[in-house]
Amino acid sequence: MNEGQGERRSREDEPFNEPVQDDPAASVENAEPYFPPTDPVMGEGPADAEAVRGDGDEALAERVRRALAEDAATTDLDLEVEVSAGIATLRGTVAGPEDSDNALAVAGRVHGIDDVVDEMAVEANAG
Repeated sequence: MNEGQGERRSREDEPFNEPVQDDPAASVENAEPYFPPTDPVMGEGPADAEAVRGDGDEALAERVRRALAEDAATTDLDLEVEVSAGIATLRGTVAGPEDSDNALAVAGRVHGIDDVVDEMAVEANAG
């Protein structure tokens, strides 16, 4: 042992070599730190991912459909999407005007969409 130096533990004993706890419940039970995942959620892409990458009308329509499906405010809406020259047309029946507004906003945020045409019908309230 060198003079003036204390005993050194081997690096194998350090906690950094242990796997990161990825179960919050087990982390609490074992009093170990929990680090939530930071990677973005990756879902499976459409069957023809190559078509979605393009800027053609059908690729833009697919991007609008995906945006509508992934947004919490519009995921349950059953809408037809058609795109022609960067102009998206939304058709279908929605429960209220807020659904229509949400769908128009989501479609309008899609890159490559210049305008959105509202051809959605609002259900008559039975009451």
